[in-house]
Amino acid sequence: MHYHCIALRNHLHSLQLMRDNGLEHEQAPREKDLMLSRQDQLRFLLAYFADGSCNALNRAHVPTAMARLLAVDGVPDSFGFKRAVAEALLATLDEGSKTDTTLQQSAILALGLLGDCDEDGLDRRIRSTLMQVKERLADQQARRFAVIALAQAAGRPGSGDGD
Repeated sequence: MHYHCIALRNHLHSLQLMRDNGLEHEQAPREKDLMLSRQDQLRFLLAYFADGSCNALNRAHVPTAMARLLAVDGVPDSFGFKRAVAEALLATLDEGSKTDTTLQQSAILALGLLGDCDEDGLDRRIRSTLMQVKERLADQQARRFAVIALAQAAGRPGSGDGD
C-alpha cells in the first residue's frame, strides 16, 4: 500500500478515535502526522488526488471531500485553496484528458458544490466547463452529473462580482 493511502487511513482512524473519545480538535494532543487545520487537510487531499499510484476508486472520494471542506459557511471566496482545488478538478475535465472516468464524475459533482452564479472568473469557468462537459464527454453518467452540478452551481448565489 502506498504511503499516502496508509496516511489517509491512519488519519481517518485518528479522527474517529478522537470523536469516539469526545475530544475536540483543540483538546486533543497534537500528533506528528495529525492534520488539524482545513489547510492541512486540503493540502493532503490535493496531493492524494494527484497521486496516480493510488487506486482511482479511492481517489474518487477526494473531490467531494475537498468541496465539502470549502463549501461550509465561514469560508470566504477569497480563500486560496478554493482556486487550487477548482483548478485541479477542472484539469481532469480538459479536452483530451486521460483521467479515469470515476475521477471525472467525482470532479464534476464537486465542481457543482464549489461554483456559484456570480460573475467571478473562477465561477464563470466552472459553469462554462460544466456546459461543455455535458456535450463533450462520452460517458453518459458524467454528462448527467454535469447537468446536476451546473444546476447546483447556477442556483447558488455568490458574493463576488455581478451578484
